[in-house]
Amino acid sequence: MHTIEQEAIKRYNNNLKYLSDNHQELFKQISIFNSALEQNLYKSKYELEYKDGYFDVFEQASGTFLYNENSQEHASAVAKSVNTQKENHLFDGLRTYDTNKRVVDIAGNDILKELIPIMHYANTHINPTMHMKKIEKFIFIGVGLGIHLLEVDKKIRSGEYLLIEDNLELFRLSLFTTDYEQLGKNSVLHFSVSQRANEFAVVINNFLRGTFMYNRFLKYYHLQSHDIEKIKLIQNALSIQPFMIFTYDFTLDKLLRPLEYINRGFRVLNLTQKQNNSPFLDKPVLLLAAGPSLQKNIAWVKSNQDKFIIVAISATLKKLYAEDIVPDIVTHVDGFEMSMLHYDGIPVESYLKDTLFILGPYAPKSLREMINQERIFYFEDETRYFENFGSLSAPCVGTTTLALMLIFGTAELYLLGLDLALDQKTGKTHGDDHFYAQEIDINKISLNETMNMEKNTFLVQGNFQKSVYTTSILDSSIQAVYGFMPTVKAKYQNIYNLNDGALLPETVPTPIQNIETSVMDSIDKLALHPAIYSSLSEHSALELSKEDMLSMHRRMEHVLWAKNQLKKHKKIRYKDIDGYYYHLLGLVSDLIKPKARESANLSNVLYSYFQYSLPIIFDLFNTRELANPLKHIKELDAILLSELLKIIKRYEDGLQSFFDSTLS
Repeated sequence: MHTIEQEAIKRYNNNLKYLSDNHQELFKQISIFNSALEQNLYKSKYELEYKDGYFDVFEQASGTFLYNENSQEHASAVAKSVNTQKENHLFDGLRTYDTNKRVVDIAGNDILKELIPIMHYANTHINPTMHMKKIEKFIFIGVGLGIHLLEVDKKIRSGEYLLIEDNLELFRLSLFTTDYEQLGKNSVLHFSVSQRANEFAVVINNFLRGTFMYNRFLKYYHLQSHDIEKIKLIQNALSIQPFMIFTYDFTLDKLLRPLEYINRGFRVLNLTQKQNNSPFLDKPVLLLAAGPSLQKNIAWVKSNQDKFIIVAISATLKKLYAEDIVPDIVTHVDGFEMSMLHYDGIPVESYLKDTLFILGPYAPKSLREMINQERIFYFEDETRYFENFGSLSAPCVGTTTLALMLIFGTAELYLLGLDLALDQKTGKTHGDDHFYAQEIDINKISLNETMNMEKNTFLVQGNFQKSVYTTSILDSSIQAVYGFMPTVKAKYQNIYNLNDGALLPETVPTPIQNIETSVMDSIDKLALHPAIYSSLSEHSALELSKEDMLSMHRRMEHVLWAKNQLKKHKKIRYKDIDGYYYHLLGLVSDLIKPKARESANLSNVLYSYFQYSLPIIFDLFNTRELANPLKHIKELDAILLSELLKIIKRYEDGLQSFFDSTLS
């Protein structure tokens, strides 16, 4: 027994050194927890016990054991249950389609045209009843004492593991029983220990992003004693992967659409310049989004609209027009024609005659034709057509507008309608006027392993409540706020969250009745609008500089380079799968690595395409039942190259159209 104890302590110390050398954040967590134990700031809930030749954990409060069986035998049973079947105990890393039917977006337009042939080829030759040759990535949902980790690793030898344990004290005990250095010798380890949803999102995204080609199917084991909430968060992370929300063809269209208005008298904002004399510095701004909280508090907005600069997303316009609330600025980023429904029945020329519009680069042409050109300001979203003008990209118009207001220097910013969560009574996602609005029965929420951005629901930290239900698509915006807030918010800026929705970082939960509008000055809107226009105009440009135009021509040179890379790849002949993987990944690496701003656009489009297509290709060749793989290499590679050329040609045609229009 003494020897067992000595071995456990030695293993614990070795693990601490391993974590200190390789996973410092987790090491800090353990160190802080140990200090709390030593100073009696935390009382242990568990005891590690060794009995009858195995370890178990005794929970003091319940008087029960975690395993209540031989943990070694349990580990062996877990390893035995892990298999290479594509039908069970896995997450589907991609949204797939019936390739015998049209694949369309919400507006009925054909999408993914260059991806469907690859998906169809795979669907024709393999099916979900088949088996993997190798499990490249594996997820443990619940570590417990971790004894099963090494047993599973002996069987599958995965190159990457995601280890999830919500109980820090329990994970600490696993350091006595499991050799993590041994597990990490030939595998990359990703740890998520006692993490909130936003922290977990960072870890799971790192797990998915690095070796994305292996994400077609992700096998997992769920320790029954571990909560199921992380299963929902994994499904959420998979469903909101950017390349599936904003697919490569959407990204391509978004990057090319600005070429329709650039150099045609429309102003483009410089988001990198500080607006030192901006009206936003000394006047409070009320940002209105289309979440449930706006509808509940619309009377308050009407009564106090003269106390704020009103910045409203276009989805709120019908509600505001009905209440005779006139926004000072309207933001619109949605590129689908369906988004023009927000303007139906609204006399734009009279109702919004003094309102300024800030548009995303993908906003519909019909919108800019509806508004006086002088009142429109665009901003760049990853395009980099204007050198050093900055870029802003977020999943929804509400979070985009939040970032814009901070970039403009707003000192006092109030958020209303940016719930990013369901109404906890009705299950509504938005106000009634929003064309994306849904109503989800929160009384029937259960574990759902089907990939559905709009209907997958789970709990996140609430603004006024302890926790609130949200959906995958809304959570993508929450995670975006966590991402951009550290870089765009200055110390002097205060953000007041008035919503009964999700808690947002760097914001102050503020019940609307606590705002003392009676002591706030009324704003002279007649003087305000010219001041805002002057400030925005001062930090914008009407046309590309000479250097920017030269950059546009260098983009065309990059197109020729990319096409030449494909020609070189086409000449290669392969003797085996490994040789094909080597050259294919080399090609991918060359094409997605931006060398300058001129190559960034096409690189981003192709990266998005590869994130979708490569997992399908690698899964095909990782299928045990696939016969004659060399034959499939030749056929599938030909399809891939053909579709890549089509994407590059679409980009090339967009650039050429711009050059033709500037010469006419």
